Amino acid sequence: MKGISRPGFVFVDVAPGKEDQVIKHLLQVDLVQEVHLVTGPHDLLVLLEVRRGLTSDSTGAIVDLVRSKIRKIKGVLDTETVISQDRFSPDDAD
Repeated sequence: MKGISRPGFVFVDVAPGKEDQVIKHLLQVDLVQEVHLVTGPHDLLVLLEVRRGLTSDSTGAIVDLVRSKIRKIKGVLDTETVISQDRFSPDDAD
């Protein structure tokens, strides 16, 4: 595993007309790095970054964050979480 953080991506479905309100709240949540308004079956894509640790479970931290914070935001209807297992970039292609 490369890096010191584990990214998580959360697709968020939002009640009609609540996008701005939900985005504002998401940007105030610790560990949220970016929020994207997207096309497709979901309304928003949220990028989370959780620090990896020898004694901490970064995957569990992402799941806990989604359950305890993101799903409780008024206007959030549903979420789908994808957790990165490894990260690659063009710099890695040697």
